[in-house]
Amino acid sequence: MIAVCITTYNHEPFIAQAIDSARMQQCEEPIRIYVGDDASTDGTKAICEQCAKQDKRIVYIRRERNMGLVDNTIDLYRRIMDDNCDFIAMLDGDDFWIDANKLQLQINYLCSHPECSFVHTNGRTFSGSNK
Repeated sequence: MIAVCITTYNHEPFIAQAIDSARMQQCEEPIRIYVGDDASTDGTKAICEQCAKQDKRIVYIRRERNMGLVDNTIDLYRRIMDDNCDFIAMLDGDDFWIDANKLQLQINYLCSHPECSFVHTNGRTFSGSNK
């Protein structure tokens, strides 16, 4: 299983696109999407709850108090490890993936290169109305 780990805090304008970009992934392995909301004070919670209702692959964790990025991420990692996921893909709550095959390509690379334990893709910055 592939775990997509999304940490978010006050990402109301972006979180739906981030989650949708994880949901669109075409993989041979099943995907579970973990969203750790670090006590957002904007509309992030409502968006995440709606996404989780629409897709059972989403595990939405709402923090009652702000833990900070590191503790939020560590808690998500612990949950992911408890669920015996084989791979972890990081996606910030204000970012998104544009290639529906991104995870499959990375899994293929990792499986064919057992000496490698970490891969990443180049980021692209959008300006103006493109984002």
